[in-house]
Amino acid sequence: PASINVGVIEGGVSANVVADACTIRVDRRMVPGEDPQAVIAELEQIVAARQAADPERTYTVGEYLVSNWFQSDADSELLRRFLRISAEATGTPPAPVGYLPGSDAKHLVDVARQGMVV
Repeated sequence: PASINVGVIEGGVSANVVADACTIRVDRRMVPGEDPQAVIAELEQIVAARQAADPERTYTVGEYLVSNWFQSDADSELLRRFLRISAEATGTPPAPVGYLPGSDAKHLVDVARQGMVV
């Protein structure tokens, strides 16, 4: 499933002073098949609804960083070969699993024949 996390909260200058602003940074991880523009639209709708419910404050949306996702072909020769060699080396038959955290593989999928995180 997709995930969302408020990873950074910033605001104020001292514990005894009411902050004049608060900034949060959100990390929304997409899953294969999600449309980045639909995800952005959903986040903007959430912020717009918050603004409508609290018009005395100002809510804004900053920049988005959309990273490529990729899905390895579960029936590829590369994967079959890797699983076979791993089984021979460890004596235990491995099985492919999904992997949602980020990796540098996202930067290579457009130029590589196939992506796979090991």
